[in-house]
Amino acid sequence: MVHRGYRTGVRAEGSVWVRILCIFLNEFRLSFRKAINSMSNGVG
Repeated sequence: MVHRGYRTGVRAEGSVWVRILCIFLNEFRLSFRKAINSMSNGVG
């Protein structure tokens, strides 16, 4: 019982971290795309 609860707790924590990582990656991708667009526009 204790091990099971411990595993679920760790799993929940991991899912939260994965969610934060996904959000961070999405934001980074959007900013990166904007930077590339601005650079291409400036060159073009």
